[in-house]
Amino acid sequence: MNTRLTVAAGVLVALNALPLVSAQCQTTSGLSWRHKPDVKDNAISANVIANGLTKPRSVRWANDTLIVVDQGVGLVAFVEGGNDCANGWSKSVLVQNTDLNHGLAIQGSTIYASSVDNVFRYTINWSNRSVSSPETIIQGMNLAQNHKTRTLELYENWILVSGGASGNLEDESVDASHGTAQIRRFALNGTVPSGGYRWFDGELVSFGMRNAVGITMGADGRHLWTVENSADQLNYTSGGNLVDIHKDNPSEELNVVDMNSIGNFYGYPNCFTAWDMGSVVSGTSLATGDQFSIVPNVTDAQCGNTTYNTPPRLSMQAHSAPLDIQFYKADGVDENVAVTKDWNTHAFVSFHGSWNRDPPTGYGIVRIPWSGNEPSAKADAKDGYSFILQASDLAACPNGCFRPVGLAFDSRGRLFGTSDTTGELFVIHKATAASAALRMASSSTWFIIITTFMAAYVIT
Repeated sequence: MNTRLTVAAGVLVALNALPLVSAQCQTTSGLSWRHKPDVKDNAISANVIANGLTKPRSVRWANDTLIVVDQGVGLVAFVEGGNDCANGWSKSVLVQNTDLNHGLAIQGSTIYASSVDNVFRYTINWSNRSVSSPETIIQGMNLAQNHKTRTLELYENWILVSGGASGNLEDESVDASHGTAQIRRFALNGTVPSGGYRWFDGELVSFGMRNAVGITMGADGRHLWTVENSADQLNYTSGGNLVDIHKDNPSEELNVVDMNSIGNFYGYPNCFTAWDMGSVVSGTSLATGDQFSIVPNVTDAQCGNTTYNTPPRLSMQAHSAPLDIQFYKADGVDENVAVTKDWNTHAFVSFHGSWNRDPPTGYGIVRIPWSGNEPSAKADAKDGYSFILQASDLAACPNGCFRPVGLAFDSRGRLFGTSDTTGELFVIHKATAASAALRMASSSTWFIIITTFMAAYVIT
């Protein structure tokens, strides 16, 4: 192929077009996990479909195509069974872009991708996989010094952008005008200003979520669900004494935003959610899901007042580091390979895993049973989710474990994921699926991997 693509190195700066690299075949039969995780549910199996990537992050499915954000190479396409790659995946580098780092959203023939500072819009011709030069639609997002991801989601005629706080505890994030630890939305149905919107041009959707890396719209089209990475190394004042609570507190959070009532405060940096306070704080009445304060001028009671602070809908083990959330829609899937229809409407979350907890926790993919438009479990539950895939030896983590990041279901009902530290793409499918059934006949399935070098950045 001779498709060419021009990409932006920054605002209003374009790189020279880069040619495709010839397709290479990687057979799945010769692939094995670098650090094989345990399958926690007998209904599924999991296999590596590609390795040797630099640092794959977000993954999205569109038009029989998976687009993955991988840091360090460029746009890379994988075709299942294509180019005489009968027993694997054909790989082609489409373009290099050293700015894109995580965010990705697709609608029709339009691809949106983000760097730490900008959101770019591309037009793709799906028939020959040619991509236009980028248009900068949002700029000036680099307000946070620590959290560099800018996760993207599409909602009606808006693009939603989630950005984290500048550090572990950032006092200024309590102020909506400060700009960090926020989700904002930008209109796509009008004329984008020359050079793109500025961050504060966006309408405030929420503030006070420390680092909501995973965001997705629910099936009802009204509620935005987010998974929030909460703070580390917290202390809590009890009886005049400062108590170290960081091992199992605060909870990671599953939050919900009603898009008919936006702009609410979600607690950070004043209020946090308890996971297991009883084991470290003597005599406390704080239970899982309860709100507590770590600042002297705000009380636990204030944090528990929903007119001040919006609590999470579900809590998750502290330090799990949730990075993506996706819902399973079982209508029209291929039952030969799809995960079970019993999981229809359920949410799936990737846990990247802890960096400062002993013993380590996370390092897997969990399923959250869903009922109607919300989790089946109550807000105070500790068992509102269960692992379907997890690192086999948590004591070996982080260096000896896979670390899942992005998740995406394809139209056949298979769940694809990325592991950034091991450079792998993997698929979760029905346990009885034969290897031949995992390949699409006359496949036009593509993985496009948007890659970038981000060694200078700290990314959760």
